[in-house]
Amino acid sequence: MKIGIYGGSFDPIHMGHLILAEHVRDTLGLSKVIFVPARVPPHAMSKTLAPDEHRLAMLTAATYDNPRFVCSDLELRRKGPSYTIDTIRELRRQYPNDELLFIVGADSVRELPNWKSPEEIGGECPIVIGVRPGFDEGIFEELKGRLSAEFIQSLKDHFVETPSIGISSTDIRRRLSERKSIRHLVPAGVFDYIRTNDLYRK
Repeated sequence: MKIGIYGGSFDPIHMGHLILAEHVRDTLGLSKVIFVPARVPPHAMSKTLAPDEHRLAMLTAATYDNPRFVCSDLELRRKGPSYTIDTIRELRRQYPNDELLFIVGADSVRELPNWKSPEEIGGECPIVIGVRPGFDEGIFEELKGRLSAEFIQSLKDHFVETPSIGISSTDIRRRLSERKSIRHLVPAGVFDYIRTNDLYRK
């Protein structure tokens, strides 16, 4: 089987996340996509996230009706920063006979040199980049000298063009703090969960 792994803080998960995951799954013929919420994203250790149980509950509410989407609390159960390489190796042990692919949005490409052992991640499984129409490949010039030419070429070889959806978790949190509507930006179950638990209100 081909299995996609989609990590992130998902604070909160929104329609853009789901559309990217479904588009990559369909395009590459993945059997399923595993969503892995991070306990402590290393690139945002100073950032305060919604409690783990809320983010996992929202992920579950967002994905329950898609039989090809699965939620994993692997990183939430592991102490310390959520390094992707550790997650990939653990999932490799769980799925030794399957082909794993790690899914990222185009906005993560520039940060790859700052990840722990990024090229080892690529050695464990290809990194698939979900890009919007008009993506500027000039970003790869910035990576030269920081990542190997072979790794950069692998990134270029694993593009999946996805629909352009201008939604971000940051904007959703801002709108909620300003008492503005987020209806249709998140799945109905997530909308109800946020409202019931009064999340992201200042």
